[in-house]
Amino acid sequence: MIRSSDNTARDPGSGPTNAVEAGLSHPPNPDMQISKATAGNFVDAITSGDALLAECNVTIKDSYFDFTFSGLCEGSAYSSDQAIVVLQTEGAQSANALEYFFIFPSTALVNDEIPASWNGEAFWSNASNPIGLGAYEGNCYVSDVAKVCVEPK
Repeated sequence: MIRSSDNTARDPGSGPTNAVEAGLSHPPNPDMQISKATAGNFVDAITSGDALLAECNVTIKDSYFDFTFSGLCEGSAYSSDQAIVVLQTEGAQSANALEYFFIFPSTALVNDEIPASWNGEAFWSNASNPIGLGAYEGNCYVSDVAKVCVEPK
């Protein structure tokens, strides 16, 4: 179930976070390589080219967003040091589009204080909304406003 507040608008950002460029296919391929990993290793593994299907639990709560999600997600490399994780929502599958997605930096970039980000609004093509400076803890990316847990299937 997805819940978001009515006040989800932020100024659109720019930069290398356009989901269309990520080249993800929807719905997810059931034959994807699956492996167990912590969130940091999950991100590092998918930036190496291993697409992964996982269960994701997401909570984001700040002055703009009140968002929760529990369900399937798909991860793939976005760049050599970033991964894109797309929530497999009903809206995304029926529209054959990316409804909600995150850009996660590699563990090394997180250690260098580079935050993860997400698109924040359904079908917005840029992940221009940071989800706080965080750290990988077990299977989760945790910040002061967000917790995104990834459990590879």
